[in-house]
Amino acid sequence: MRLAAAGSDEMVSLGIDPTSEPCKVLIRAQFEIPKSWTKAKKLQAERREIYPGKPDIDNVAKIVLDALNGIVFEDDAQVHALRVFKAYGDPCLSVEVSW
Repeated sequence: MRLAAAGSDEMVSLGIDPTSEPCKVLIRAQFEIPKSWTKAKKLQAERREIYPGKPDIDNVAKIVLDALNGIVFEDDAQVHALRVFKAYGDPCLSVEVSW
């Protein structure tokens, strides 16, 4: 719900309606490094030598596309290109939509 609200806020601030055009989506998801990991393993995660396993990357994409459906684009079937990245770091989610 927070993603949908953030998407809606951004669309309102830009003064645009959901697009009916084909679009591309870039998703970057960062996940917290587990506190229980050893210093060595935490360092590997910081260096991007290891990556998060769960959630599965397709599930990240589905959550994002479903949340923005009807808000940024009329239907997520319009998405013709999709790139999704997962990494460890400060927890955050970045989504870029272009057409």
